[in-house]
Amino acid sequence: MGGPGSDPADRMREVEWTARADRVAPLVDGAEYFRALRESLMRAQRQVVIVGWDLHSEIDLLRGDEADEAKKRDGYPVRLADLLERRLEERAELHAHLLIWEGSPLFAFERQHLPRMKRPWAGHERLELVWDRETPPLAAQHQKVVVVDDRIAFVGGIDLTQSRWDDHAHEPEDPRRRVPGLLPRYGSPYHDIMLAVDGEAARVIGDWCRERWRRAAQTRLARPEADAAGHDDPWPPSVEPLLRERSVSFALTQPAFDGREEKRQVEASFLAQIASAQRFIFIENQYFSSDTLCEALCRRLREPGGPEVLLILPYGCPGTVQSMALDTQRDLLLERLREADREARLGVFWPTLRGGAEEDVHDYAVYVHAKTMVVDDGLLRIGSANLANRSLGLDSELDAFLRTEDGDEEGRQAIASYRRRLLAYLLGVQPEQVEAAEREAGSLVAAVEKLRGGERTLHPFEHSASTPQDLALPIELADPERPLEASDVLRATKLSAASAQLEDRAAMLRNRAIGTLRRNRRMLVGGALAALFAAIWAFSPLR
Repeated sequence: MGGPGSDPADRMREVEWTARADRVAPLVDGAEYFRALRESLMRAQRQVVIVGWDLHSEIDLLRGDEADEAKKRDGYPVRLADLLERRLEERAELHAHLLIWEGSPLFAFERQHLPRMKRPWAGHERLELVWDRETPPLAAQHQKVVVVDDRIAFVGGIDLTQSRWDDHAHEPEDPRRRVPGLLPRYGSPYHDIMLAVDGEAARVIGDWCRERWRRAAQTRLARPEADAAGHDDPWPPSVEPLLRERSVSFALTQPAFDGREEKRQVEASFLAQIASAQRFIFIENQYFSSDTLCEALCRRLREPGGPEVLLILPYGCPGTVQSMALDTQRDLLLERLREADREARLGVFWPTLRGGAEEDVHDYAVYVHAKTMVVDDGLLRIGSANLANRSLGLDSELDAFLRTEDGDEEGRQAIASYRRRLLAYLLGVQPEQVEAAEREAGSLVAAVEKLRGGERTLHPFEHSASTPQDLALPIELADPERPLEASDVLRATKLSAASAQLEDRAAMLRNRAIGTLRRNRRMLVGGALAALFAAIWAFSPLR
């Protein structure tokens, strides 16, 4: 692919490594990834390295009937902690190293409590858990990576933690999405993507994980020795490669911290890839809050005859704290895209299981956590980075992408099949229908408009953030482009804590209002809602 970013000097700014992979396979949704990971861990011989934003020792990698059948077939556990312990018992040469972000109090409700996490693995001499503190204040270690024996690596958006498992059906009340814990609780429909690579590409990512370990643990991990016994290939048997014998590039976001240089390769590569598009830019992402990336898309939309832009986002953030900043910023940026769209080449949608109905929307909207992009069916990108400011310069991120060479029709067809597969299952149709609609309409956005409209579908963004604008957290504090000064860190922490208190008070007052309505059915609903909002505002720490 030509255009910006094709110059070797530009590529150095966009890419940390480029390496050959024998096999490349996207894994769509947690069911595919967790199944594949279990199969690889069952074959681990020397070294397992896990780097993540979070990890939950008690997640089940298989669920329901599939779990029961697998345990009968191969005898291995499906729970992550039990599976690692079993494999360590079987292989005296195997070591497992878990590097998990230490976290922030702001994320405490989403993460497993420390003593509970350590319990399954306490004292195991060949399993080491290290908390990663090597981040600036309010920054996150956001990379999600697993490497097995340097022979296969998984990179992308899925952490091995609670509320990540789901299958393509995304059933609203699927009991298999039970969240680990003493009390029964179930996650909402959840869509995410990982990428599996092997060969030289896996060895490169293994080296990077060991470098991350050195920084955090102040000790070095050796490369795993090649196993001369010719043990099983750790590539998961359930996974059919999308492509073979391809070069894969990897881009980092690394904030300036503790003497290390800043790397903004994720940002540079996004900008170059957006600028290179000729026909379309297809994006699925959890957030859309980056002014820089918004302006890059606006420039393409303003061009006469420029590419289409198809953007798939979640309906909104599930929590008040995030929504205050990120949903509000998303609305502002989407309006800018609409103003730049002079030739009706923009489509922005959210996936739903109820045809766009907004009652109980978080039960029936499919939450998009995926971070993927396809450009002209000649470039495929999967990673951990969001279209957010912090993903470009504050959080640590790792994205993988591959480009097809001129004349590589097999590669283009494979990437097109991946993109159509995503669109088809979000629209509730078959990939062949997506291909036919594209051919008939001559347009990606028009094809989506032609196919959508059922219960399971992509619904256009017509709503805005539910949080009042004057309650919004400042975007420069909630989603900064670079590490903050100490005074800004303190201010952001105080505002976030106040927002969390507001969310708790709102829930309490909402429950009281519901009780009042049940006791007095003649109360006017409008008056109750007005009173509820007035009460929330009166108690708000942000007032």
